[in-house]
Amino acid sequence: MISNPFLKLLKDLTEDDVKNRPRNAQTILKRLRSITNEPRNQRLKALGWTFVGGMVCGSIIVTPLLKKVDFEKLSQDLFPSPVCDTVVNDHISCGEEMLITSVQEGRSVPDKKEEGIRLMREGKYSEARASFKEAFSQERDPETLIYLNNAKINADVTLRKDKVTIAAVVPLGRPEAKSRAMAILRGIAQAQDDAVNKLKRGIEVVIVDDYNPPDRSAAAAKMFTKRRNILAGVGHSSSDALISALPIYQAEKMVFVAPASTSEEFSGAALAENHIFFRSLASNRISVMYINQLLVTTLKQKKVAIYYNPNSPYSRSLASALREVSESSGIDVIDDPQGKLLIANGTFNAKEALEYARAQGVTAHMLIPDAGTSKNGVNNALKFVKENEGKDWIIAGDSLAGMPEYLSNENGLFASKMIFVAAWDVSDDRNSPLIKFWQDSSMNQDSSVDWRTLTSYNATWILATALNDSAVRSRVRFQEKLSEPTFKADSLGVELRFRERSGEIANPNITLTTIAKCGDRYTTVNFRKPICPNPNPIPDTP
Repeated sequence: MISNPFLKLLKDLTEDDVKNRPRNAQTILKRLRSITNEPRNQRLKALGWTFVGGMVCGSIIVTPLLKKVDFEKLSQDLFPSPVCDTVVNDHISCGEEMLITSVQEGRSVPDKKEEGIRLMREGKYSEARASFKEAFSQERDPETLIYLNNAKINADVTLRKDKVTIAAVVPLGRPEAKSRAMAILRGIAQAQDDAVNKLKRGIEVVIVDDYNPPDRSAAAAKMFTKRRNILAGVGHSSSDALISALPIYQAEKMVFVAPASTSEEFSGAALAENHIFFRSLASNRISVMYINQLLVTTLKQKKVAIYYNPNSPYSRSLASALREVSESSGIDVIDDPQGKLLIANGTFNAKEALEYARAQGVTAHMLIPDAGTSKNGVNNALKFVKENEGKDWIIAGDSLAGMPEYLSNENGLFASKMIFVAAWDVSDDRNSPLIKFWQDSSMNQDSSVDWRTLTSYNATWILATALNDSAVRSRVRFQEKLSEPTFKADSLGVELRFRERSGEIANPNITLTTIAKCGDRYTTVNFRKPICPNPNPIPDTP
C-alpha cells in the first residue's frame, strides 16, 4: 500500500488552486526524500520520481490526467495488503491476536491458546498448530479451531501451495450479539475443519470483528476487502450490519454469503446482474408464510400485535411482510400510533405494551426485535416474555431463536407458549454432526449450537465446494462459479442450490419450535411434535 505521505504529496501536486501546490521542485524533492517508511515503498518512489518530473516540467498537461487516477486503488493493485500480519488490536486476525477472550463466563483462556497466538505471530506454524490442538482439547472454542487449521495450512507444503483465504465476519466485540457471533463462528470453523481434513483443501479463514452496528460493519468491510487475496466472505449476524457493508463488497467484487440476513431489502441485490450477494437461508417472505398459516390454522388467531424496531432492516422487513400476508388472510394487525410496541425504544414498557394490546382484543404477539444491533431490543423482548407469564401466545422471529436466556430455569416457564420460527433447531436432528462436534460437558448443549451454526456451515461449505474448481482463484471467478445454473453443494446430507440467476437459496428450510421442561431443565422441542430428547444419549467423540 502506498504510504500516506506519498499519497498526500500526489494530491497536493494536483490541487486546483496553484497556491496550494508545493512551491518548487526543491520542496517536492525534499518531501520525496522523507518518504522512507516501508521497504516496499522504494519501488513506488521510482514511480513517484517519474510522475513528479513530468509534473515539474509540464504540470498543465499532467495535472488533469492525475485527477482521474484513483491513487488508493492504484496503491492496492501495486502493493496489495497482506492477508495476515502481526498487527494486533485491528480486529482482524488469522491467528496473531485473540478476539474471543472467553467461550463461557467465568472460564479463563487456556494457556496453550495464548502460546499458539504468540507462535503464529512469530511464524512458527508447526509449533502453533500443536499448541492450538491442545487448547482445543481443553476448550472447544471456534476461534481456536480456526487458528489451528490456519497453522496447519501454513505448516503443510501441499496445503500452503494452493492456499485460498475467506473472511468470517462476526460481532465478537459486542456483548448483545456475542452468542449469535459464536454460533456463526462454530459453523464456519467446523466447515473449514472438514474442508482441510476431508477435502484436503487449504482454506484459510481470517476472522473479522465487525462489532455489529452498521457504521462499524461498513468500516470493517472497507478494511478487510483491501486485502486482495481474501476471495470471499461469510457472516454478519444481522441484516442491519450487512446492508451497510454490501455496497463495499459489490464495489470490490467480493462474493459474500449471508447465513443470518433474512431482510427482503436484499432481494434486489440477489437478483442484480453480476450480483455478489448470496444467502444460505430463506428470506422473510418465506418465513411469514409459515407464521400466517400458524396463526390462522393452528392458533386460530384473528388479531396479532407486532413488536418491532422500524430502524432495523430485518425487523422492519419482517413486520412489513407479515402485515401484507395477514391482510389477505383476514388477520387484524394492531397498529401502534403511540409507539408503545416499538420494542427497541429505551422507553419501552413491557407491562404497558401488553395492556395496550390486550385492550384491543389481542391474545397473540409477534416479537421481532433486531439481532442485537440496538441496546434495548433483545432485552426488552425478554422482559415482555416475563410479563406475559405464559398466558398469551408469543411468536418469535429468528433473531430470538437459539437464545440461551429462554432456556434458563428462571425464564423457561414463562416461555412455555412461545413459538420460534427459524431455519433449523437442534430438536430437528439431535444426532446432527454439528451437535456431536461441539459437545462440551461444561456447556448447555442447546445454547452452543443453533440455526446460525447450520446456515453458517452451509454458507462456508458452498464456498469450499466452489474452490474445488482449481480455476476459482479470483473474486471474479468465484462469482461466476456460484452463478452457474448447475452449481450445487452437498452439505450435511442436503443439496444446496441457488435459484436460477439469483443468490437466493432454492430449497430453504423453516422450522417451528417451542420450549418444554424435559427432566430438570428446559430445552427446545419441535412445536408440532414436542418430544423430549433422550436423557441419556450415547456420547459421541468428534
